[in-house]
Amino acid sequence: MAQVPIATNPQTRPSRLFSSIPQYIRRSLAAIFRIYALYQPFRVFTGIGLVLFSGGVLLGIRYLYFVQIGQGRGHVQSVILAGVLLMLGLQAAVVGLLADLIGANRKLLQESLYRIRRLEMAARSAPEDDRCAPG
Repeated sequence: MAQVPIATNPQTRPSRLFSSIPQYIRRSLAAIFRIYALYQPFRVFTGIGLVLFSGGVLLGIRYLYFVQIGQGRGHVQSVILAGVLLMLGLQAAVVGLLADLIGANRKLLQESLYRIRRLEMAARSAPEDDRCAPG
């Protein structure tokens, strides 16, 4: 056995793929989230909607507490923000439901397109006599 020294070429320019490890991690996390949202849209949007809706409920409870102790007059902003968060939470959940239905519809369309193409290919490869024969 012999030991062979291996030399590397000097760096001629910085990498164009990514400039730092944190940038690479940010890009990778964004890609992972996009892919997860593409294949699990109901979970993603329902989770976002649940967080927003929970924030609205908590602010609403906070306002009701202040009303009970007689200090509700100065906390109208909490009611407005609670209403906005409740609406956004419901909208996010509905978007998740719609995205899930669109995804299911896309899968059905892909399957039917595949079957149609397979039938067309089978019809093209069949002999002429079989096409005109009854039954």
